Amino acid sequence: MQQYKVQLKVSDLRSFQQNSRNIKGDNTYPILAFSKLENNRLIKTNYKSYCQYKLFVDTGVEILIDDKILNGFLDYTTKDILSFEYIEENLIQISDGMLKMSYPVLDINLYPKYPDFDTQESPGKFSREVITLMNVAAQNTSELDNNHPLFFIHIKDGFIFSTDAFNMFSYNIGDKSLPEVILSPEQVAMINNLGDMDYFKYQNYNFFGNNFLTYGFVKPEVETPAFNSRFEFVSKDQWFEFEKFDLIKFCELTSKSATSKIPECILKRTKVQGLPGCSDGRMTLNLSDNDFHVGGDTNFYSSGHFELTDPIKFNHRITMDYMKPLPYSKMRFSPCVGALSKGFLTLWTTEDEKFLGIFSTLVV
Repeated sequence: MQQYKVQLKVSDLRSFQQNSRNIKGDNTYPILAFSKLENNRLIKTNYKSYCQYKLFVDTGVEILIDDKILNGFLDYTTKDILSFEYIEENLIQISDGMLKMSYPVLDINLYPKYPDFDTQESPGKFSREVITLMNVAAQNTSELDNNHPLFFIHIKDGFIFSTDAFNMFSYNIGDKSLPEVILSPEQVAMINNLGDMDYFKYQNYNFFGNNFLTYGFVKPEVETPAFNSRFEFVSKDQWFEFEKFDLIKFCELTSKSATSKIPECILKRTKVQGLPGCSDGRMTLNLSDNDFHVGGDTNFYSSGHFELTDPIKFNHRITMDYMKPLPYSKMRFSPCVGALSKGFLTLWTTEDEKFLGIFSTLVV
């Protein structure tokens, strides 16, 4: 019988639990209900994704840790240390000195091997800013098919890009040295924990990491759509500029006040007489649904030239999710032209034109 006994800091276990929580097991493979302690690191995988958390001490031990039992201990223990000990063949006991629980383990050799790699290549660098923008792009993916390009966030030619077939998010990072990467929303949520990080590619894996935490993802078998072709449908000769804060304020009111899941939000232009600086009129936002109507419109000053002959409907949630993290005080709406002239609207940035969003004006 194996005679291993090892003690681990609760702080390390909680940090590992937090950072690996999005890697879900699969009932088809019982071994994935466990994490693995492997000498000086903790590992969690579901075959498609890996999380590696480095410890500051080499335990010299390899054991499997039942995730459910570990999570139960971490929810309630007030101790600083948990011990793990084989008490019988294939039976491990966890204890914090007061409480004890045991669980059977499978053959440790069945646990998927972490794809260790040794490369002499210089790592790619992903900044906190890029990761934030990838999280914004992740709000705009399709959930219909996780093997389709619409399910992923794409980085290519210095652009971050995503689309759900109705709406498009693109941001020109301006750094074409960034590697071409395709990630799912869940993977973007995981690397959000890292801050500034290094990137390596090895075999069919993308690796992102820092000194103590590394994620590895199997590369998806999809291609990035030709998103640049959409830019030709944007008319920047006509635009309607506004304060980002004002539109966010309206969208937040919509979220809190509307009774329907996706209320009808309307953008329209009204003439206001006798007020300085608004000869072009004001931008009027109106929220309504079948059961609820906000008394009075939300008006604010704007500038620019945009012949808004018909009211435009828009999705408040997508608009708000896009705008909030962007480092701009002013934004612009523009009409689309050509094949997108009916049913689509452009939202873009005023100062440097790095961001461009194309929205369906149909509330879907």
